[in-house]
Amino acid sequence: MPARDLWSRIQKQLHGRAEPEQLRILRGHLDSLHDEWKGPYKDLRDRLRRQVRRLEGHDAVRSRAGQHDPFHVKRQGEATVVLVGTPNTGKSTLLQALTGAATIVADYPFSTSRPVPGMLSGDGGALQLIDTPAVVPGLADGQGPGRPLLHLLSLADVLAVVVNATDDATGNAQVVFDELATTGMEAISGPLATALQPRGKGGVRFVGLPLDREQEQTARSLVAAAHVEHAEIAVRTGFDAEQLRRQLDGDILLPVVLVVTSAQQLGADIGIAATQRRWPHLPLVATESGQPASLEPIRSSLLAAMGRMPVLLLERAALDGAGSIVLMPLASDVAAVAARVGQQERLKGARIWGTSVARPGQAVSLHHVVASGDQIFLQS
Repeated sequence: MPARDLWSRIQKQLHGRAEPEQLRILRGHLDSLHDEWKGPYKDLRDRLRRQVRRLEGHDAVRSRAGQHDPFHVKRQGEATVVLVGTPNTGKSTLLQALTGAATIVADYPFSTSRPVPGMLSGDGGALQLIDTPAVVPGLADGQGPGRPLLHLLSLADVLAVVVNATDDATGNAQVVFDELATTGMEAISGPLATALQPRGKGGVRFVGLPLDREQEQTARSLVAAAHVEHAEIAVRTGFDAEQLRRQLDGDILLPVVLVVTSAQQLGADIGIAATQRRWPHLPLVATESGQPASLEPIRSSLLAAMGRMPVLLLERAALDGAGSIVLMPLASDVAAVAARVGQQERLKGARIWGTSVARPGQAVSLHHVVASGDQIFLQS
C-alpha cells in the first residue's frame, strides 16, 4: 500500500479512540515498518514516531494524576505565549519585566524548574506569558524537563524563542528548533494562513476569507483523503493548501517571535545580525534589561504572529470614541465578534466605520468579514 494511503488509514483508525488505544495502534504500525525502508516510508515512520512522542508527553503529564502537576498551567487571558530558550537567555528577567510575575532571576543556569505564568496587559485584554525551564538537547528522550515541556510548548498560541545576543544566539535558537522538530512542531512566521480545527459534528465548514471553487475543492479533497469528516477550516490570510495538508498529517505549525535580549551589550549587533540572517522569515524583537521602551514592541509582535487584530466595539452608532477594544482572529466576521462579547442573541447585523466597508457607517450582514481597526456597532 502506498505510504500516503497507509497514513490516511492509520489516522482513520485513531479517530475517536482514547489516547492509550491510539498509542497501541501507532506502536503496532511502527513495528510493521522496517527501518531499511526508505523514501515515503521513512517519512511515514518519522510522522508516526512524532505522534507517539506527543502522546507519550500527554501520558507523562497525566501520570501525576492525584498529585500537583507542576507542568499544568491553566489558560487565562486572550491567548497563551510560551517563553522558551536554552539556559541563561533571560526568559525569567523578561517575564518579570513584562508582567511583574514573581519568578527567580539568577545568573546561574536552570534557575527556573517549573512553568511560571504572568499576564501582559494591554488594549483588548491581557496575554498569558509562561516562563519555562530551559531547553536541553534530548527532551523527547527524557533529558532535562523532558516531554512534559514539549507538550506545554505544543499548546501555545505563539512561542517567544528567547536568545541572548552575546551568547551564541543562533546556536541556542537552533537547539530549540531541533527539539521542536522531534515531535512534529515547526516554527513559522505566523499567522497561520489556513487553520484546521477538527469538530465532533457539522461536516466540513469554512470560515474567514472566501474560497474560490478550485480552492474549496482542493481543501475538501485533502480533508477527505485524511478521513476527517467534521472540521472547521479558517482562512485567515489566504488559502494555503500546504499548511492544511501538513496539519492533516499531524504536524504542529507554531507561530514564533524571536526575542533577543542584551541587545545593547558589547558585540550584541553581531549576534542580532546573525540571527536575522539565519531566520529572515521570523519576526525579531531586540530588547535590553532595564530599558522599558525596548519591551514595548513585544506585545504587538506577538499579536501579529498569532493573527489577532483589534476592533473597536461601539456603544452607540456614532464615532464618539465610546466603546471597547476587542481582539479577534484575522478575517473574523460580524457574527464571530458578537459571539466573542456574548451579544449574538437576536442580532441582525452591524454598522461599520473602517477599511472593510466602502463608506462610513455602512450597514453589513452577520457574515461580513471585518478588518483591523474597524469600529463596529452591533444592531439587534
